[in-house]
Amino acid sequence: MLTAIGMFARWTARAITVVIAGVFVVFLAGEPAGSLRAINFREWVGMFLLLAVIAAMLAAWRWELLGALVSLGALASFALVIHMRGYDVLIGLAIPGALFLIDWEMRRLKWKHVHH
Repeated sequence: MLTAIGMFARWTARAITVVIAGVFVVFLAGEPAGSLRAINFREWVGMFLLLAVIAAMLAAWRWELLGALVSLGALASFALVIHMRGYDVLIGLAIPGALFLIDWEMRRLKWKHVHH
């Protein structure tokens, strides 16, 4: 049962990560080069934090705990830096991190069960 939950969490997190990374790349590719000059410092910090969120999600494919924690931490930092009307999008961006944490915990419990 733990293995099934972990596998579902892992592959769902990975699939969502690919979608999020793809949307981010399309967003960046669609930005006219001239518009980047109009971005203020706080928005640059926000873009860097979003890039960190995505990079950490991708790193979580190999290092579930570290990637999930960095991703969720960068997302929380983004929420503090960039003030938004609604945070629904951020909740969606947090889903892969939460799923990677579930996967890590399921693997830890399985290893603990096998070795004790």
